[in-house]
Amino acid sequence: MTKNISSDGIGITEADAANYTGSMNSWFDGNTTVTTFDELKYFTNTKLERTFNGCSNLTSVDLSKVRQIWNSAFRDCTKLNIEVNIPNLISGELGWSAFENSGITKILDLGSCTKI
Repeated sequence: MTKNISSDGIGITEADAANYTGSMNSWFDGNTTVTTFDELKYFTNTKLERTFNGCSNLTSVDLSKVRQIWNSAFRDCTKLNIEVNIPNLISGELGWSAFENSGITKILDLGSCTKI
């Protein structure tokens, strides 16, 4: 049985998410109702850019499998109160304003990132 990752049972499966190779550009941009997206752990081949920009009520995301974080991915996520642990990050640097005005408490691991 394939598990749906959306809370309403309608949406993409874990396997579909793992095989998705596109950009998650502006998927939730400005969405103030989204509070968590721990399902991000299933998206292993995507690029985050403005994905959660302005999601002022976002409190939790699972970044453990994220490989690319670009411009404004989590900008203005003021309630995002997490320790950043992104061991699979492959790009040489984080995009500008990737975590600007967010509640990052500690950086544990940025994978192969060499510039913040």
